[in-house]
Amino acid sequence: LIGGRKISFNNECCLAETSYTDKNYCLAHDVESGAIAADANIHSIIEFYTQTCNIELTVEDYALFAATLANGGICPETEE
Repeated sequence: LIGGRKISFNNECCLAETSYTDKNYCLAHDVESGAIAADANIHSIIEFYTQTCNIELTVEDYALFAATLANGGICPETEE
């Protein structure tokens, strides 16, 4: 989606954030009654959320990502 550009992941930061996700668990359990399915695995949701928060892209990468989505899935930079 971003024309072959490198996507980074900050594992060190992710592991650090994992140690203090208590507030996220509390919020997830608070909204569980309507916004999250009753059979959802809260632990998996919080883990996925924490991981996605540590994906490192530049503003240009995000812009290209959005442009690709807006262009029907075809990257305007590579035409793929």
